[in-house]
Amino acid sequence: ILKREYNKYLNTSVKEGTSLFEANHPESTQINILNGAGLLIDAWWEGITLLGKIKLNLSKGFIDSGIVSTSGDHVANLMLTGVKVGVSSRGVGSLKEKSGVNHVQDDYDLICWDFVNQPSSRGSWVSDDYEKLAPFIETTIKEDKKAHINPLKDKLSNFLSNYR
Repeated sequence: ILKREYNKYLNTSVKEGTSLFEANHPESTQINILNGAGLLIDAWWEGITLLGKIKLNLSKGFIDSGIVSTSGDHVANLMLTGVKVGVSSRGVGSLKEKSGVNHVQDDYDLICWDFVNQPSSRGSWVSDDYEKLAPFIETTIKEDKKAHINPLKDKLSNFLSNYR
């Protein structure tokens, strides 16, 4: 689903220059142009990891004097002072629960990506240093079988095995 939405987003929003990042996830599905902190200018896959290139929306005051006045200035200032900034996708669609895990359904529609403090996907961080991102780039799907086992069922099975 993410690959489908990535292709659609790359061929429309990125190509048209409307791929704005907001600072934080707003509750609205509308992108607030006044909160446009950056612009996605390119994206690509490395294995199963989606990477992108972002241009921050920096004001002349920030560039010349360090005056923070735009959302992009705020994000840049956070990064310059050592704050780890994350990226998270924003979209709408339905979820279906299977074995205690929510699965995104085919009706998902990607709206944009946003800058966040705590990304929902492990390793979704912003950096200008590829080496810092390298540990988060996955080339294959790693199946965590333990995560798919219902914890209560697992406990019950272990308990019952004591009496077999």
